[in-house]
Amino acid sequence: AYNELLTEFNKAYYADSARGLDPLSDEDKEKMTDEQIEKWENKIKDSLLRRDNTLGSLIDIFRKTMTDSVSLNEKKYSLSSFGIVTGDYSEKGLLKISGDSDFSTSAFSENKLMEALNNNPDEVMKVLNELATKLYNSLTDKMKSTSLSSALTVYNDKELAKQITDYKSELKRMEDRLSELEEKYYRQFTAMESAMAKMNSQSSYLMSMLGMNK
Repeated sequence: AYNELLTEFNKAYYADSARGLDPLSDEDKEKMTDEQIEKWENKIKDSLLRRDNTLGSLIDIFRKTMTDSVSLNEKKYSLSSFGIVTGDYSEKGLLKISGDSDFSTSAFSENKLMEALNNNPDEVMKVLNELATKLYNSLTDKMKSTSLSSALTVYNDKELAKQITDYKSELKRMEDRLSELEEKYYRQFTAMESAMAKMNSQSSYLMSMLGMNK
């Protein structure tokens, strides 16, 4: 379950960049198939939390806590003491059990966890409980309520709501400004067309008069 959760975090945090992929307009969508639209929009959605600071700090909390050590009977223990280890850098902090057939890269190693569970299960339980408590407390601190966020939420939801409102107001202001510019340019274009028509009429009249004089 820990690995599944961390995999989801890593997938969102290390997602491919969607730079250059702007939201589709109605006009864009008319030129695309439903499948193309879905792929385009999903790529943008998948990248929303790419390199997000809050998500990055959560990943750090998970990885640091689960590789930390605890004291028990004046002795230091960590998950690695029981053969629960992380893989190489590419696995981004996922845990595996040495000697367990579910983890092919370490299936033929010594299964320290099974040995510890058979010989001293209480010790294993206490160490795991200590680490779980550390993780719980760290996440609770991360989710503490502030003037800008609600209790038991990691993301600053009130601040996000304020930002969305501000963005909508700014978008409305820009749309109004765009409408004003469009109207201004239409008026200028109409005036220019009228002036060109008048000039062409006068030019034709002048040429006609010159022709008559000949």
